[in-house]
This record gives sequence, C-alpha cells and structure tokens, in this order.
Amino acid sequence: MRKLAIGAIAAAALAGCGGGDDGATATGLFNGTSTSSRTVSTAVLGDNSYYQLYSPANNPAGVGGLVVGTGTFDGGRFVSSDARDYNMEGAGVKPASLSADVSTRKSFNGNLSSGATTTMAFTSTYAPEIEGAATLAALAGTYPGQVTFSLGARTGTFVVTAAGAFSTNINGCPITGNATPRTDVKAYNLTLTFAGAPCVFPNQTFTGIARLDAANTLYGLVKNETIAQAIVFVGSKQ
Repeated sequence: MRKLAIGAIAAAALAGCGGGDDGATATGLFNGTSTSSRTVSTAVLGDNSYYQLYSPANNPAGVGGLVVGTGTFDGGRFVSSDARDYNMEGAGVKPASLSADVSTRKSFNGNLSSGATTTMAFTSTYAPEIEGAATLAALAGTYPGQVTFSLGARTGTFVVTAAGAFSTNINGCPITGNATPRTDVKAYNLTLTFAGAPCVFPNQTFTGIARLDAANTLYGLVKNETIAQAIVFVGSKQ
C-alpha cells in the first residue's frame, strides 16, 4: 500500500508539472463567422499549416478570399505570422498574421490581421468533417461548381478519377492535377497545373489541399506564391 501511495503521489506531481500528453491540439476544421458579417472556415492540418476561407460580407455562399500560412500551438493559443491573404474582392495579396484561442475540438476564436490596417475578428466551432482517414475512393466523382480567383469567378466542372487525377476545362483552358490522401486529417494534398497560352496562368502550377464536407461538397484550395495568386474551387458531387 505504501508503494502504491508513493507512486500515486509521484504521478500527480508529474501531471502538475506538465508531464505527459494532454491531447491538446489545434488540428481540425472550424466553421463560424466574423464581426464583419463574413462566414469563416479554417482547416488546421496536423503540421499546423492552415487554410482559412472567408466569404464576402453578407454573402455566405460566395468566396471573398483565402488565407494560407503556418502557425504554432502552445497553451491553447495558435499564432501565425507568415500568412498570405489572397483576397478575391479586389484588394490583392497582403501579408497577414493570425492569432486564436483554441479549445481542442470545440472552438477556434481569434483575429486575422491583413496588411497594415485590416483586422477581422472571428469565432468558430469545431466540425468533424476532416476527422478520420482520407481515401481516393471517397474523392472520386464529378463536381460541377465555381472557380474563384483574383480576376473573378467562373463556372467549371472538375472530374476526379479513382486514382486521384483531377481535370477540368475553364473557358477553353485545360487544367489538370493530382490529389494524394494526407495521413494527419481527412483531406488531400492537391496540385493543379494550367496548360499554356491562352490560359490566364499559362504553365503555372498551384499547390494546396482538397477536402469534402458532409454533403460531399468539394473544396479545392490552392496557391502559387511565385505569381501571388490563389484559386478556390467549390463544387457539389453529382
């Protein structure tokens, strides 16, 4: 009994000093709104890189922009200073920073600062849509929808094969690519390449992620840092 009591006291002391893994993480999908009447959806991956999609003000179905960066998570706080805000409402691309208070698998509430003057406060709650294993079988299908980038929005249909190959044709421009399942979240690493001229981004390759929501809506979120452009595709599986 004396040995058991001593062991219990030692274990409690270690826990009080921060020993062990408490399971805290910022990883997950968080959906919510901003104080500027925008919808905000943030996907934080297992390596603390993240993709934050936001809508135009008072237009939850639209795409206002995409923020991409990496952060650190410690003590319930997620902080990022290297982000880029790819705005698709005419404001261009700006350096950005993000900070949020995180309750594991519950909430992600904070502020996005873009450029020198713009700050967007947001609150969001956890959605389980990127929990579990990503499979190419689940991704395969045909997705009519809309492609949005800095020059505007275009309708398009992406076809995804059982091998993860992506293809579409937007205004006569072939775009092809490939998706591979991630192992940390239920999402996919995505690469898309434009064909040559007259494509708007001739021979340019974009990288990012793809994910599905509970209604089998496909979100393709990719960027090309060299030409400072990002593309968002949202389409519903037929």
